[in-house]
Amino acid sequence: MVQVAVNDYVVRIENCIPKMIKALRWTVPRRLMGVNLSFFQGLVLLALKEGRRGLKMTQIGDETGIKPTTLTQVVDSLEKNRFVERRRTPKDRRVCLVHLTRKGKRLLKQIEQHRKKLITQVIESLDPDETENLVCAFERVTSILLEKVQKSSRP
Repeated sequence: MVQVAVNDYVVRIENCIPKMIKALRWTVPRRLMGVNLSFFQGLVLLALKEGRRGLKMTQIGDETGIKPTTLTQVVDSLEKNRFVERRRTPKDRRVCLVHLTRKGKRLLKQIEQHRKKLITQVIESLDPDETENLVCAFERVTSILLEKVQKSSRP
């Protein structure tokens, strides 16, 4: 591919990414279950969904990219609203795992419903070929980025 064309694509993608992230952030109602949910709080909830048996704070930080001091504040606020709870592990009382509560699981379900509704609306706005191309491109980009992350994290 010609370098000029690549640069044009880079510029176009760089312009789209922050707009898409912002649009996705604001499509989930800011106020769910009586709380104003921040972007970081949403990231932590999503990370905890994957950690069915709870996650250490370091694992949440690795998963979300949130710095430790900020992460502590985010988890504190989620705990205050009873969306998560910290539990000591029986094997090593020094180790604390963060778990979703039932209330947190309900909130996460609401977030996912809103997100699925938005994605459905986008897909319904595209023709079938555009939809297939979009999904294939997202899957391929995700695969490439994850591969790069894995390579860069190796010693």
